[in-house]
Amino acid sequence: MATEITPATLQALFWSFKANYLRGYESVRVWWPEIAMRQESTSQENVLSWLMQLPTMREWIGDRIHHSAPIEGYRLANKAYELSVAIKKEKLEDDQYGQFGVIFQAMGEQVVKYADRGIAPLLGDYANQPVCFDGKAFFATDHPVNLVDTSRSTYSNLKTSKALTYANYVEQRAAFRVQKGPNGQPMGLMPDTLIVPPELEETARSIVGATNVIQVFGSNTAAAARENPMQGTARVVVLEELSGYSLGSTTWYLAQTGRAVKPFIFQERKAPMFVSRTNLTDDNVYEKNEFQYGVDARAGFGYSFPFLCFRCEA
Repeated sequence: MATEITPATLQALFWSFKANYLRGYESVRVWWPEIAMRQESTSQENVLSWLMQLPTMREWIGDRIHHSAPIEGYRLANKAYELSVAIKKEKLEDDQYGQFGVIFQAMGEQVVKYADRGIAPLLGDYANQPVCFDGKAFFATDHPVNLVDTSRSTYSNLKTSKALTYANYVEQRAAFRVQKGPNGQPMGLMPDTLIVPPELEETARSIVGATNVIQVFGSNTAAAARENPMQGTARVVVLEELSGYSLGSTTWYLAQTGRAVKPFIFQERKAPMFVSRTNLTDDNVYEKNEFQYGVDARAGFGYSFPFLCFRCEA
């Protein structure tokens, strides 16, 4: 049975398609909130000057020391993102619109993952990303401890020859906790998140989830189970997207994500918005005989402090 295409019909279809889109949007798990902080944006880019300083409490001797934010800082630009669908007018006239529900549901599933896909390259493809606030690649062996005097000591959050094993996890967890700030004192960091690709999920969950571990005695001639002191020391976050990068299937990350500042930034300028061009007088309808539906968003993806995340390569 033919369907008469009227403004009322098109409005009803819009809400039907949007309902399918939202069904898909709300059905998919996203991981970015577990490792990235959301930063609101109201312009083309944000100048994150707060990254240029990290003041700490001090004994009050003499006058107060006021830490003023510098004018310049780490700039994080927003980019535009979109996903669009076109439907021929005759498909709707011939009452075939029912088949498009699954398309719009799949659209919602894809859109909700766009922030995950914006964060994933910051880990897996870090060498091809913009530098972080100290002018280095986010994962590097020579981050300056003191930005005012970069000739002083450096620190590394890029670890090589460190496959995910129980011993390496213990070692890197300890190294994470004793990192020192510009004043030469430990910063009080506590890694709480173990980020892995699917290939390392079982190993990761065994390291931080098992009640007991095997202790080997002598020259591997005897072994016994003992209580696992690392149980519960970190939550495991599995990022499927990491497998697509070089070394991605064997590289793991140790991060602090449970405090105010997380290692990665999702800067949102405009949340995804479902829109349409379906007026019978729109150029796409008149010239191409098609109705167009789409989603657009604006966001930026970047880094905060490198000392909040270690990259460990096998």
